[in-house]
Amino acid sequence: MASTYELYLGGPRQQNTDWAIFPAAPFNVANVSKLAPPSKHPVVFAASRTFDFVNDAALKYFVKKNMANLPVVNDVWGAVVVPANSLFFGAFYAVTGAVAGATGKINLRFRTAGQVLNAAAIPINAVGNGFGVYNPAGAITTGATFLTSALHYFAAPDILDVVLTELPTPNVLTGLVLTVTPVYFNFQTGMMN
Repeated sequence: MASTYELYLGGPRQQNTDWAIFPAAPFNVANVSKLAPPSKHPVVFAASRTFDFVNDAALKYFVKKNMANLPVVNDVWGAVVVPANSLFFGAFYAVTGAVAGATGKINLRFRTAGQVLNAAAIPINAVGNGFGVYNPAGAITTGATFLTSALHYFAAPDILDVVLTELPTPNVLTGLVLTVTPVYFNFQTGMMN
């Protein structure tokens, strides 16, 4: 059975019994509604989250303890919170370390809105990158058309998830290095309480 794993950075404190960094606190709008962006000026943000299953000791420990080293289809990794009052442009993704074998794919999706960003699943068994966009009309667009069709305003926070849609062969995440970078304007200024 697929699971949702909170692997995003920031948000409310989570006290894990073994003092592990992950999982993060369960995502919900109330928990992150006042999560301040990295700067307090309304500028473009590109807060990256890298899932480095090669070098990140905390992530490897989490996988060993919570996933028994075996991911399943539709596992969800909470990646990056997009705060309230944000105008979202799209998300850059890069696979810089690939899993072994001939299979393995992911999708990028907003959890609350339920919108999948990329038109086709992203292979994780090959090095590559791309840019996925959000289309409020419900259709997935690519390339230069995103400026006219894909801007989306988030009045409430949401979280960009990585969804495992096809298992790697062999079924392990060893070797995977994946970076996800949502790009957005944020209009919050001043002190966030």
